[in-house]
Amino acid sequence: ETGGYYTKGDAGQAKYLIVAAQAADGYGDHTLANGTVAVLQVVGAVNVKQFGAVGDGDELDLAGSVDDTLAIQAAISYAESLVFPVAGVDPQGGIDIRIPSGNYVISSSLRLRKGNISIKGESMATILPNMPSISPSTCACFIIGTGEDWLASGTISDTIKYNSMSGLRFTRLGGESPIAIMLSGVRNFDLSRIHVERLWCGIWLENASETTFEQVSLIGATYGIIGD
Repeated sequence: ETGGYYTKGDAGQAKYLIVAAQAADGYGDHTLANGTVAVLQVVGAVNVKQFGAVGDGDELDLAGSVDDTLAIQAAISYAESLVFPVAGVDPQGGIDIRIPSGNYVISSSLRLRKGNISIKGESMATILPNMPSISPSTCACFIIGTGEDWLASGTISDTIKYNSMSGLRFTRLGGESPIAIMLSGVRNFDLSRIHVERLWCGIWLENASETTFEQVSLIGATYGIIGD
């Protein structure tokens, strides 16, 4: 058991199981000096700080802030590994992803492609997009769902559902202006306590059904909510 991820008390403390040499992603699992691997043991919820996210973005000056994109994506991928989609059946498994209070700089879109996962910001954790340009991989802070699948099949997924997102603030300081949240080919998605400032669009709905909004605010966005 550790006292932190980088330093003691940084909110990244976790328990690990030491196993023989195997593949390690360097975020949740780590290869030790003796060749063994420390495998993260998640209890209760996935915490992005247990995967190396720092949340030190300076809202006045992004220079010198840590880019947390890969660490947060690693936490999402870990959560996805606990969900087992079954065609025609509600997704099995699932877990919460905690984003502790802080300012998290991202430089490309974060993707969630499985159901039964809730992303929960604490104390309105802030996402600071710093996209160098707008492209399919940087068009939104979060892309929830697999729009590629419904474009190919013509139907929305029956397994990418029962997701939610709450307690997050999005604000742009530099770079291009993306969408805050894109929901693509999903159903039964709940959004609550979301605040968006100075982004091109707050929420983009792309063939998403049975979506609910509660306490969603948008300031200085070119577009608030777009339905496609």
